[in-house]
Amino acid sequence: MSFSVQIKNLSMMEKLPSDLAAKMSGVFLETAQTLVHNAANAARERVLSKSRRPHAGSGRYLNSIRFVIETNPLQVTGKVGSNHPQAAVLEFGSRPHVIQAKNKATLFWPGARFPVKKVNHPGTPAFKVLGGAAEQVALNAQDIFNQVLNKTFG
Repeated sequence: MSFSVQIKNLSMMEKLPSDLAAKMSGVFLETAQTLVHNAANAARERVLSKSRRPHAGSGRYLNSIRFVIETNPLQVTGKVGSNHPQAAVLEFGSRPHVIQAKNKATLFWPGARFPVKKVNHPGTPAFKVLGGAAEQVALNAQDIFNQVLNKTFG
């Protein structure tokens, strides 16, 4: 890749460093925005996918996936996350554990033979919805940067 600059007068030469810095700052911001937006979309696609687990498909977890981009003069930070109560379990999984009924109640679920006081839960595998989506999009970071760079500098 290369780009050329045509200098028509000395005032353009003086202005070049600040213009170049401003344009490159815009390139970095747009690249970050694209990456974070793509990661959020990839996470939603993972939830909607029929071939992947969890087979939620829609609902509160899908609707809770959000992204935010924070900027300051030195960096651009993008975050993709979920505030759903089970987001951590879906992302990282859980170890086997005991589930006990509270307040002298019992546990029952569709398909159970009878109510029980406690059950040994086998644990939940890590689905890595958000982390997997971010890793997937990060593989395209160089291509996205190059596209934005070409668009900016033509």
